[in-house]
Amino acid sequence: MNVNINIEGATIEVIEGLIEASKAGNETILNRDIDDNFDLKAVMAEVASHYLMRAVEENGGNMNKVSRALGFTSYQTAVNWARKYGVK
Repeated sequence: MNVNINIEGATIEVIEGLIEASKAGNETILNRDIDDNFDLKAVMAEVASHYLMRAVEENGGNMNKVSRALGFTSYQTAVNWARKYGVK
């Protein structure tokens, strides 16, 4: 099972393995306590930043390749996200 989350026009796919890791009780981003201090925007920013950094590293900073790797429909979207999350 895959779960798609749409954020500002881009889709992040949460794969089954991450969900299973969460069920196993591992300390993962998907297993955080939801309390008065929980900040979904911060969690989503952490996920976006993580994958943007990985994609930039794995693609040698080539934002066209980063855009394709992350499923963005345009180069400019990848650049905008990288700026927003302080990546690159």
